[in-house]
Amino acid sequence: MKKKIKWTLSVLFSSIIALILFIFIQDLTYDKSKTDTEMKEQKKALVLTWEANNQRDFWHNYERDLHPVIKALHHEQQISQVFPFEHKPLSYKDSAKRWTNCIVLMLPDEPYNTETHSSLISSIEKSALCEGFRSLDLMKIQQGLDMFYPVKDGIKREPKLNQTIEYLFSKPEAREQYYEDQHRFSGPAMRDLHRQDKAGRFIGFELEERLFASANVPQWDVIHIIGFTTWQEIKAAPFFYGAWNKHAERAFGEGMTFKKKVAEWNKIRTNIKSSAKQHFPVTLRK
Repeated sequence: MKKKIKWTLSVLFSSIIALILFIFIQDLTYDKSKTDTEMKEQKKALVLTWEANNQRDFWHNYERDLHPVIKALHHEQQISQVFPFEHKPLSYKDSAKRWTNCIVLMLPDEPYNTETHSSLISSIEKSALCEGFRSLDLMKIQQGLDMFYPVKDGIKREPKLNQTIEYLFSKPEAREQYYEDQHRFSGPAMRDLHRQDKAGRFIGFELEERLFASANVPQWDVIHIIGFTTWQEIKAAPFFYGAWNKHAERAFGEGMTFKKKVAEWNKIRTNIKSSAKQHFPVTLRK
């Protein structure tokens, strides 16, 4: 019995050591010369939000009243991808208006056709979704934050992502520098983790224009959608801060760390976030 216990402990210990070595070797692949900071054309999206008191009813109404319209726009290539989410009720400061659902409609590369959002608003106003409709924003992808799917087995692993959605409210006078920090620091750091399959999704959106909002709905200026599989979280956890600290020094100079930079950001922004559940029956892809 003692020999069996010793053998089991020995195997367990060896497995743990092998896992640690595997993760450590992967972390050594960091190469700052491979970070992507090149400016690229920014893709755009329409982002719609609602407050739903009953998620079952909301998705029933969405599938009946709005999904056929969006599916037709997708078929006509006016929309390229659709990412529908639900999350806990969120609010900002003293605003009485909350929101619980976010639908991201990625747009094609060609110039934006305003008839798209006009068609959506018209359909919503005629449907049961009119009640609780909060906002419709035209947003653009933040530079370098366009990681939609895991680098390995992409779409197949999308349902396994544990996702978080962040709504960020930054001070207008600090936005230019904050966005530049995101481009120089957050983008390359997340791309590094994504390339090593330690992150599955990171999409950042900057507000370009608010097209519609009901009264007293707060206006965020950045939205982040972040996703990790459980295995990616295990791989990333031991070296998460290490990777971010390397990129902080690369972007801002010796002595800068991830925690220091976040502390700076927290003085100029408010981050309202929640875990998010993707509604796959109405998810659409290219």
